[in-house]
Amino acid sequence: MPADKSQGVQEMAQHGPFDAPGIAPPQPGTPTHHPDGHAFIGGRAKEMGMRRNMADPEPQPQPQLQPEKETPKKEEKDEKCPACGEEVKEEYLFCTQCGVELGRKDVAKAIGIKLTDEDVSEYFFKGYLVKEIEIAHGKKGLFKTLLPKEMDELESKMMERFKDRDVSQAQWANVSAITGLSYGWVKFDGVKFGETADERFHYLMEKMGPHVIDIASKKWTILNRSVQAMLEDPDVIKN
Repeated sequence: MPADKSQGVQEMAQHGPFDAPGIAPPQPGTPTHHPDGHAFIGGRAKEMGMRRNMADPEPQPQPQLQPEKETPKKEEKDEKCPACGEEVKEEYLFCTQCGVELGRKDVAKAIGIKLTDEDVSEYFFKGYLVKEIEIAHGKKGLFKTLLPKEMDELESKMMERFKDRDVSQAQWANVSAITGLSYGWVKFDGVKFGETADERFHYLMEKMGPHVIDIASKKWTILNRSVQAMLEDPDVIKN
């Protein structure tokens, strides 16, 4: 065997077939054969794989998002009249539907009147109180509270007018308001519209607009509430 070939065989025996000079190593990941006949992945595939694993950063755990805290809801104040359930505002002094006072000291001011010590004395000695109250646009009505006998008459009139009659709630409310006003509303803009409760009832039914009836009825109701507050709370007449 020539010297150069003999030398090459010896180098292959010492270094292996792929480290011999002039023989290119296999590409990473290509199968080849071990001298004992078993296939294996040649080249530097394993080494490159280890390097790749070392180079790639490990996946970082995603931060857990905290659920947003719900803003506590502000407690809503009761905005219903305790007597009739009508919607009212916090600054109201009285219920515009039934006249129940929501603040006793200023209930008289709500209808533009002032109650005095003389009013207290007059009510005790006469049994009723008369006050002029503005209804709308400068038009005033003269209203009076009722004596016990007038309250009995009013109740009897109500029972008589609704006996054996099928009426709607709106009709009942209208007739009820007019029946009450026929006893409590004496004059309108300085003029009488009837000498008796029956005369006033028919006048209001035939000639007075329903909106005026509604406003006047509320004012009269508040007058009655004001008188009761005046008798029960001394601060009402000091305000």
